[in-house]
Amino acid sequence: MANSTPVTLEEEGRLAALRELLSSPGPGRRIIHVKRGSVAMTKGSRALHYHMVLLGKINRVATSGDRTVTIEVCGPNHWIYEEARQHGEYQFSAVASLDSDLIAIDSKAFELLVQEHPALFPKFMDDTAKQSLGRLRAICDQLLNSADRRLARALLDYFDPQDTEKKVETTPKRLADEVGTTRQNITRILHQFSDRKMLTKLGRDLYVFYRAPLEQFLDDEDGED
Repeated sequence: MANSTPVTLEEEGRLAALRELLSSPGPGRRIIHVKRGSVAMTKGSRALHYHMVLLGKINRVATSGDRTVTIEVCGPNHWIYEEARQHGEYQFSAVASLDSDLIAIDSKAFELLVQEHPALFPKFMDDTAKQSLGRLRAICDQLLNSADRRLARALLDYFDPQDTEKKVETTPKRLADEVGTTRQNITRILHQFSDRKMLTKLGRDLYVFYRAPLEQFLDDEDGED
């Protein structure tokens, strides 16, 4: 589970000025009060705002079946921005574990504020947002999904959007490190995937992975422990 980064003494002045700015009235921004146990953001809904936690604690959560796990704890000064930066939908729901206040800033207003006050705002880049979401999805996979499902997801990450199959040079050890399991376990799962026509092994460390059966596996299977 990811936690908010501790605030250093050097950042206190900047954060105080930022909080004062964002707490004052302005176009495209508002303060949201979220009661303990209430949902602040819902997975699948459109991410139209950058959010910063002013007070309280917001947990980003993932659910599979009847299981719900916390993948990130967001305390004061933490930004929830990744999906808004990517112009997408929320990948995870967010629930208040304490009575909380959030600043919500629409994307256009946020970009204008960054231009007007560049020293106050963190530099949110597309690559940073993508990497952060990837880190959160990896935590989610570790907590909710078995090794075979994590491997299927990892293999699909090799694909470009237009690819139906992908030739990749890799090793069981490298894949094991990616998904957080043992080389022996990955070797066993690769054999199972081969039997199910999800991949073809061309050489010692060369594979062809197939998008459709990998996606079908994730849709249909509960996976193995």
